[in-house]
Amino acid sequence: MQKQYAPKQCPKCNLIKQPEEFHKDPRNKTGLTSWCNQCRREKNKEWIRANPEKAKRSRKNTSLKRMYGITLKEYEHMLQAQSYSCAICKTKNPGGAGNTFVVDHCHSTGKIRKLLCGKCNCAIGLLNEDPLLFDAAKKYLEEYYRQVEEYGTADADLI
Repeated sequence: MQKQYAPKQCPKCNLIKQPEEFHKDPRNKTGLTSWCNQCRREKNKEWIRANPEKAKRSRKNTSLKRMYGITLKEYEHMLQAQSYSCAICKTKNPGGAGNTFVVDHCHSTGKIRKLLCGKCNCAIGLLNEDPLLFDAAKKYLEEYYRQVEEYGTADADLI
């Protein structure tokens, strides 16, 4: 049976509001947060405006924990261990959305591998994480460059 909550006054705005307008908080004797949702949102927005860097780090930490089960500190440790570069191409410029290195992980197991730049992460994804496709792409490019070196062109008619 669900607990019934009585209407409550928010000490911030002094309005009496329905229980649905408060978050649940088992630590509080009423079972609800002190401030209503609207007052909490306004306070949070003020804090974010006053602390943009802390807010950004907090969002990044929450995102990493939700998506990969790691903290921002663990991400930063991985980045330092990789000399602040992509694990594949070694660039120090990650590119991509947010200009941060991407947490590369196995899509079937969820296991984290390393941090990659946006281009390398896309390449792995576009080739379905299949080493055989990577080998085929490598052979294709090697043949192209061999022809350029041998004939001065890679004209399809010469193949």
